[in-house]
Amino acid sequence: MIPAFRGSDDSRQVRRNLESIDTGARVLGTGAALGIFPEGMLHDSTSLKMIRSGMARMVLQAAEDGTRGIQIVPLGLNYEHKEDFRSSAWINVGDPIDLD
Repeated sequence: MIPAFRGSDDSRQVRRNLESIDTGARVLGTGAALGIFPEGMLHDSTSLKMIRSGMARMVLQAAEDGTRGIQIVPLGLNYEHKEDFRSSAWINVGDPIDLD
């Protein structure tokens, strides 16, 4: 897990996100998969919230560091009854986006 430091949690820690972005770029540089929640939160809304920049910054940094072949695979995840343990889920897998 790579931590995210949200200003709403502790504004004094936000600059630590630079470390998290570095870590994410290094992980991508190894060819490993990295799952990211680009909205930066969990919510019950059926619509997309504001996308945060962390994912894009990790991917762009990895590319600047020489990593090639990065694929971004968008996923949509919705639970039928989020409040119920083991609720049915709907997962929509988008077409991969080739960063190169």
